[in-house]
Amino acid sequence: MLPEKLMSSYERYKHDTAVVSSWLVHTAKGHGYDKPLSAVASTSGNSASKPRSARLKGKARKEAAQAATRSANDTTVEGRVTKSTPARPRYQYILAIKDFVPLAEYILEVKLKKNEPFPLHIAQSLHRVIKSRRTFSSVLQTEAKGGLAEFKSDEVNDEKHSYFVSILEQVRKIFKPLMDKLDMADIQDALSESTSAANVFDPLLLYEPSEEFQEIPAKASDTEGTESDGDIPGPDYVAESADTAQDALFAFYALMQDAMALRKRVQGMWDMYKQGGIELAAISVATSTATSLVRQMEEEVTPLLRKNGGIQRFVHAYFMSMCAQMGLDYYKRERRNDSMNVAAYGPADHCFFIAHQCLDGYRRAHAPNSFQAYNGIFGYFDSRKDHSRLSNRDKYQQDQAGLLELLGEVSVMALAMKLPCEDELTAGVRLMVKGATQNETPLWVTFAAQACLDSMKCLSGPHADRPMKELIDWSRSIRETIESVLKLHGDKKIRMDTWPASNDAMIRDLAALAAYWDDDPIAVLKTRKNLPTRTPQAYLRRNAIFCGVWLHFIRARYHEAGTAMAMAWGTVVFMGQLYFAMRREGVMPADKKWYGMELLRMLQGDKGFYVGGPPATAEADFKNFCLFMGYSASNWVPPSKSKRNKGGKRAAASRAGPRSLSTQAPVTMLISEHLASGKGQQAAGGLSTSDVEKILEVSQWSQTMEADGKTALEKEPTSSKAAGKKDKNKGKDKEASLADFVLQLALAIQAEIPEVAFDYFKMHSDCWQMLFMIDMVIGERLSQIFAPDYLDNKETQLPFLVGYIFMASSGKETEGPGFDRLELMYRAYNAVDMLLPVVGDYMRGLLKLSNVQVDLEYEETDSEDE
Repeated sequence: MLPEKLMSSYERYKHDTAVVSSWLVHTAKGHGYDKPLSAVASTSGNSASKPRSARLKGKARKEAAQAATRSANDTTVEGRVTKSTPARPRYQYILAIKDFVPLAEYILEVKLKKNEPFPLHIAQSLHRVIKSRRTFSSVLQTEAKGGLAEFKSDEVNDEKHSYFVSILEQVRKIFKPLMDKLDMADIQDALSESTSAANVFDPLLLYEPSEEFQEIPAKASDTEGTESDGDIPGPDYVAESADTAQDALFAFYALMQDAMALRKRVQGMWDMYKQGGIELAAISVATSTATSLVRQMEEEVTPLLRKNGGIQRFVHAYFMSMCAQMGLDYYKRERRNDSMNVAAYGPADHCFFIAHQCLDGYRRAHAPNSFQAYNGIFGYFDSRKDHSRLSNRDKYQQDQAGLLELLGEVSVMALAMKLPCEDELTAGVRLMVKGATQNETPLWVTFAAQACLDSMKCLSGPHADRPMKELIDWSRSIRETIESVLKLHGDKKIRMDTWPASNDAMIRDLAALAAYWDDDPIAVLKTRKNLPTRTPQAYLRRNAIFCGVWLHFIRARYHEAGTAMAMAWGTVVFMGQLYFAMRREGVMPADKKWYGMELLRMLQGDKGFYVGGPPATAEADFKNFCLFMGYSASNWVPPSKSKRNKGGKRAAASRAGPRSLSTQAPVTMLISEHLASGKGQQAAGGLSTSDVEKILEVSQWSQTMEADGKTALEKEPTSSKAAGKKDKNKGKDKEASLADFVLQLALAIQAEIPEVAFDYFKMHSDCWQMLFMIDMVIGERLSQIFAPDYLDNKETQLPFLVGYIFMASSGKETEGPGFDRLELMYRAYNAVDMLLPVVGDYMRGLLKLSNVQVDLEYEETDSEDE
């Protein structure tokens, strides 16, 4: 089930029926209706009152009890049971269709007597349900000789389908005296009795997300009428549903409508990536999430589809219907080996039919738990070709070749490798080849394959290998930086109590993970299995989505480990405090800047370096340093004095404890957890309602269309400084269509690229070397001012140098004739100035790997001394 803030077209339709049903029940009961409602057998596990049934015995009784317990606590995903995720609660009761008219007649009588108005949103919901069902019936009528003929042949099912519509129309007719008083100008066109359908997509166009629909309340107010209607809760009754083939087709149409809308949005984002408008990880995670949404929607209707022939039947019927509407012969074959009418490539591509055919054929031909290399029967995908300029036959051939070539690589990945994260296609293929999909090819796996194929076709020519190169470049950067930090620790023999040796082992594992694809592990394994290897790194070259997902995952882990190191060692924070103090005091020339440190302050904010705002004086620098150390500034005693007062009182710790930098990029880190095997894709997405709210809250970007037709991104405007502060309720009040949510997720991750891409390992290394150089320059002078052993252990206490510099600058214990309080800071700057040209622009170059440029603009918080 989708999280609460997201609704599929089919759920919107069900929601409308629930709104009408619940309003009828609660309004009638609120006005004294006391007749018992009819008992209804539930087809989904939720019922108002379950009919009596014979008592089960023996094994059947035990199995039923186990099934009931499992369904109450867990959610079943493709034959596996996983823990339920927080989501929109299912409706609690079912209202029998035969109760609709008596309830409506009773409500009409009461409202006419009391002269009460009819709620506009109930009229709108009633209209949409009637319009969509009646239009769908019209589609079946017009397609009676086309692809939907088999669904029209069962007259009993047709009567069941039409019965519900006729009852709703009767209810609307009953309320006509009240509804005539409403201002229905905004939906007059929709209230038309016309039932003509232009194509197979019309029945559910009413449920495409629109401003009008989203302005309608989605919670308790959905069922609120007048004050005299009583305290009416949110929709808890849903209309009795049938499980005929026509109902299944209706549900499948809704699923396809949402899947095609998601595909269109994803295709648009890949175009943006090609133009340099969005980063690889952002678009890949969004694509993976779109597949996960399709999976969750499909699982909601799978029981209904399987009861009426399974997904295969509906995929073919849908394509047949599209062919019929376009005047194409579904059964025609130009050549003996053609598996479809090549002239129908357009509609076939539109509804994922080619991808489904390839996957289904692969599943049927694949021996369980065995590798199957592509034999080149359709040739090989040529990334140099412009797909849009090819003939239908060449397009068809390239699609099959590209998918089957990729599937040969995916099967190795799925069966022989267990990585901490993977893309949806790999997860889906594993389920299929292990027989966990009940001999079906799920639509969500088809969607994943289609998304890979779309990215291949989009990134042709010079862009073909770009995702692979970006992944390899980033991985190399991560690995080399970790190795350099480990070498620094080893060469200098430095160790901190807050950074045990086990942490070094952890980051070594991260470096190994970053190097995983260096030697093409799939090709190595295929060679051992005597399987042909035609193209080096074929899996990465053909699967841009995995490249981005893997990049997102290792970069998030690198960010998490990097901030942990920065917190443990303190070098970055304290060197940053010294750098900004030098700039404030004018010790450092105004034209010289350390881009990496300036960027870090912008990303972390002042709270990453200061307690209560930036210091305005040298004495405040010292106090802030002590607070960050976790001590009260009044308790700081230099070593020379402490030796003369060994029996004195110990320095008291600050109540707030030590301060430090914080892990950034909340959406990136959230999605990284869901990408981990067994959490995200393995368990049907796993995004909770609170996760969706967080994403909608963080995402402050929107997509715009430029005059030249290209897409661009712009940030939502804020009217004041206060407006820029995060509103905790922003995400809770915000809803989005599925396609819009996927875009917002991509933009949220895109906005966090500077945060997650910032190299804390490199910054730690640079800051340590700067402090080491500073100690070489001012160490002798520190011994004269304070004590020869001003640092007990330079390998672990080097960051404390900053505290001594601030102490001297503040005049504590150092005032005397001829003493310049900024002497140490000036000397320290000489050391910094020597290293700035080496480290200054590293971060800028790193961000260029993601085509990101950050302008250093940040607002300082008020000084604590002002």
